[in-house]
Amino acid sequence: MQLGPILQVIVAVPALAPAADWAESALGLVLTGHGRFPRETALTLGSTALVDAPCVALGAATAPALLLLVEAAAPAAGGWTGLELRMPEAAGTRRGLGLDWSLASGAPALLAATLCTADPRSARGYYRGLGAAAPAQSPWQLPLREGCLRLQAQALDRRVDGADAVAGRPLALLMTRGSVSATLP
Repeated sequence: MQLGPILQVIVAVPALAPAADWAESALGLVLTGHGRFPRETALTLGSTALVDAPCVALGAATAPALLLLVEAAAPAAGGWTGLELRMPEAAGTRRGLGLDWSLASGAPALLAATLCTADPRSARGYYRGLGAAAPAQSPWQLPLREGCLRLQAQALDRRVDGADAVAGRPLALLMTRGSVSATLP
């Protein structure tokens, strides 16, 4: 089994409209859909409060749902602290939705994600067990089929305050997981 690429990031926000506006103006994403948060996903995340909550998808023509915003009263923050997003004519860094965004120019995709953890060895083992490759440049960077996961060896200390462009709590990443052969190593 091989983990990746990163298909989508799910972020809980107190209000959809300002968060979607920020994602459109700061990240270059466009609104591609709206609806209700799926029950199965909410239960997988362990949050019954998210079941059927209003949500919107943002992305680009070739990647219509890179970001899923769900309206929710501030649930506990996940450990995700940063994302690298590739979009046409994008460059630089942004802070918003509870994440540090690195923007690169190119075809739309989520390239890398950073996870803050007090126990990076266990996190590394967990994601390797899911199919991330062996550490590349350092023990805290795990290659995916496309992109990579970065582990920050520190406890999460993420407060949403005036420094954040738009309040949000990163909840989860959706990644593909497929077999490159019929057998597991």
